[in-house]
This record gives sequence, C-alpha cells and structure tokens, in this order.
Amino acid sequence: MTEADRDLMYRELNVIINCAGSTEFGNTLDSAVKVNVSGPLKLLKLAEDCKNFLGMCHVSTCYAVADRDGVIDEKLQDTVPINWKQTYDQINKMDKRDLEHYEKNLLGNFPNTYTFTKRMAEHLLHLMN
Repeated sequence: MTEADRDLMYRELNVIINCAGSTEFGNTLDSAVKVNVSGPLKLLKLAEDCKNFLGMCHVSTCYAVADRDGVIDEKLQDTVPINWKQTYDQINKMDKRDLEHYEKNLLGNFPNTYTFTKRMAEHLLHLMN
C-alpha cells in the first residue's frame, strides 16, 4: 500500500464490516487468537485513526455460545466468569509449550479454540467500544 493509498483510506474509510476469521475447530490456541481476536481488535484500532469513521460491524457466530444449552438470546453473553482482557493478555505472553499445556484449562467449558476465541473477540470488541 502506498502512502497516498494509506492517506486516502484514513480520510475516506467510515465503515468496517468484519466477517473474517478462522473456522477451524482444531486450530491451536495461539493461531485462533491471532486470527479471531487480534485481527478484529487491529481493525478497530485502525478505525481510531480514520477521520470519518462511523462504525464497525463484527460478524460473530452462534458457536460463540457453545458452552451453553437451551434457548439463548441473541445478545452479548456474559455468564462465563472470565476476565477476557486478562485472559487475552495472558495467552499472548505464553510460549507455545505452555499454551499446549494449559489449553484445556483456559478453554473451560468451550469445546474448542474456535468457540472460545469468537466469544473472546465479542467481549473485547465490546470493551473497546
């Protein structure tokens, strides 16, 4: 991207629609966090520098509530007692060996890294909003 293109983007970008992500259920935790959490957070950070930015739409998934049963309202689910910011920071500081060792503990009732990181992204984007 040229500097002129970058300047144009910062002047003209006003809406971000994010529907990107890794849907691999068996992805490693660090890889899933990088794509499903850090990616959307970086988009929101980019938006802070855009002069005419109006809003961001983040497309999540029904799998973000895979730790729950029954009828689930379509709203941000906050029933899991997790400090998502602290957990995100902790995961980003861990080496690959520790991530593999503690993955099951970190995931708790989530069946895989995909569902866990999609819920994490929802909460961290909400905190930054």
